[in-house]
Amino acid sequence: MNSFSGNTTAYFLTFVFLCGAHFFSPVCCNWSNAATGNAATGNVTIGTAVDCNVVFKPDAMVSFAHFLMGVSKVMPVGSSFSPEVFAYFRGKRFESESDGMHIRILTRFMKAASEKCSDLHDFELKVYHTALGKKSVFEYYRNLIRVLNSNNLNQIDLNQSDQKEFRRSFLHLYRAFQTSLSGSGNAVGQMMKNIETTEEYAVFRENLNLVNSFLAPDRNITEIRVVPVFLHVGGSDVQALRAMGISGVFGLNLDQLQVIELPLIDGMPVVTLKGLSHLYAVTLHEICHYYYYRSSLCSKLVEIHAGNDRKLRHLLAEALATALGNGLYFTAMKNEDPQWYADPAINGLAHRIIPLIQSEMEKGNAIGEAFMKYIVESAAESADESAAARALEMSAKTP
Repeated sequence: MNSFSGNTTAYFLTFVFLCGAHFFSPVCCNWSNAATGNAATGNVTIGTAVDCNVVFKPDAMVSFAHFLMGVSKVMPVGSSFSPEVFAYFRGKRFESESDGMHIRILTRFMKAASEKCSDLHDFELKVYHTALGKKSVFEYYRNLIRVLNSNNLNQIDLNQSDQKEFRRSFLHLYRAFQTSLSGSGNAVGQMMKNIETTEEYAVFRENLNLVNSFLAPDRNITEIRVVPVFLHVGGSDVQALRAMGISGVFGLNLDQLQVIELPLIDGMPVVTLKGLSHLYAVTLHEICHYYYYRSSLCSKLVEIHAGNDRKLRHLLAEALATALGNGLYFTAMKNEDPQWYADPAINGLAHRIIPLIQSEMEKGNAIGEAFMKYIVESAAESADESAAARALEMSAKTP
């Protein structure tokens, strides 16, 4: 899917997934207590990851930051918070003149700020991390204005008149967001208070250790914050959104902060709670991106085998995250849905490489030369197969 820069990536989870999650006993593996071997040229023996504090907790201001990035279209157009989807959720309460005007004002400022910034990933980090833990929208606004005026980010300068206009639109959209899309006090939110006692969480933690040990034995994260962004939808809403071309939701990696959209299907509490399984899978997927870009071992192997081929680097990043995140988790949960990722090339490559990943893990090995060579060769084969499939599809459509 879309990738901006650094380790900011977007993952689509199809709505149909929510009806296919099944819960079974976790798969447990035992590992040694150390990582040894040649990190650059050979296999590395993996060990147990340092205990990482993972906090799953809703955050109103981070959710609003995600909303701002979506309605201003700084986020990819597939975001569930695009202006069109926002209008749909607002329904009869959507006032095109009022809401539309404020969205245009917000868009002007957010896009100008992001375009002036040389590193869009850094801009995203500032927008989201500035929101984390803020007690009120006013506190977040004041901090965001500081970011927009930051000299080191080379941002636009907001004069008093501009700030007043931006502030008015900012607060108007926050009220609209609260009315239509904020998800407080729901069953999933309540369940998260006792999340560490669930079987799904146990599988998540086990897989987190496996992923850390396999992909980045040279790097340990001590704390990860996961913010679920709740989206209220009904059964009919799913069909309507699919008809609009919106068939999925995002997971977003912002270094040690993971933002995951989580649909709450009204009138279907059981299905909604099963959606938690996908929260864990997508969280693992996004954490894999952090390891992928931050591990010196992984970075060196990618540089050796992928060079400056940006398309190949993106394919490797997404396929590894899909196999290690979604694939391993769904396998452990006995979820047999074959679609782990919406892009056929990425999904196909993830399925192709997961047997080798499992084999290397069973041997106690981390990512190494032989594995990276195999995945690069498999990526080329997957690209050829995708191109052939597209050509066949186009020829079938030609009269």
